[in-house]
Amino acid sequence: VVSNKVGAAGLIAANELYNIYPRDGSPIVTPNRNIPTEPLFGNPGARYDALKFNWIGSMNNEVSVCGVWSTVPVKDLHDMQTRGLVVGGSSSGDDSIVFPKILNALLGTKLKIVSGYPGGNDINLAIERGEVEGRCALSYSSILATRPEWVRDHKLRVVLQLSFDKHPDLPDVPTILEVGGKDKEGALRLIFARQLWGRPFIAPPGVPEARVAQLRTAFMDTLNDKEFMAEADKARIEIHPVAGADIQKVVEGLYKLPAAVVEQAKAAMQE
Repeated sequence: VVSNKVGAAGLIAANELYNIYPRDGSPIVTPNRNIPTEPLFGNPGARYDALKFNWIGSMNNEVSVCGVWSTVPVKDLHDMQTRGLVVGGSSSGDDSIVFPKILNALLGTKLKIVSGYPGGNDINLAIERGEVEGRCALSYSSILATRPEWVRDHKLRVVLQLSFDKHPDLPDVPTILEVGGKDKEGALRLIFARQLWGRPFIAPPGVPEARVAQLRTAFMDTLNDKEFMAEADKARIEIHPVAGADIQKVVEGLYKLPAAVVEQAKAAMQE
């Protein structure tokens, strides 16, 4: 039974999973990818210990991008730092707002955020209408699924990849780590680690270890199933599975980072 739990950029769903739902492996939440780091960044609305969630896995290692409409004369990071760019955003806490703020704070870009759009599709429509010039938190897999003509007809120019790993289609477009510099690498790794679990599934704390293992195995078996992959291909949905145990290790590592790195990241997100 699938139920959509809206509110607070996924915090309501995460709080309920942690504090209310049964701890038997039956409830599973697919949260926003920012959920693990909200307590680390001091969000008072995050009423959970992120280290105690049981990560089942992620359907994708997500590559978000800074995409610019083809008629706009912005071709690279330097242009975003000098000429600037008007980007669309939705609500506070969403990547469409957070990522441009981070780029302004840590990379010196001049991104003007037009916020208040209900969701990603509304921002995409605004780009097509010329209300904004681009978007700096745009899932490349979503472009391929929902706006393939943007890629096919070269309507969108990708100038930066907001991820650790490059998308196979974008070998010549730099990643955030390649342009960020050594002094900001720790903060950028902390902020953009969420891309590893781009489409995550989590279970509550306290689920028996054997049940967690079963869920993780079933999850990976599903994502490697030929019929499932065929259906995903038909829907133009990218599947690049990430094991739950691997995500768990990365999340644990984030909470061991030096306080100075965390503070640098927090300051950038609050700009």
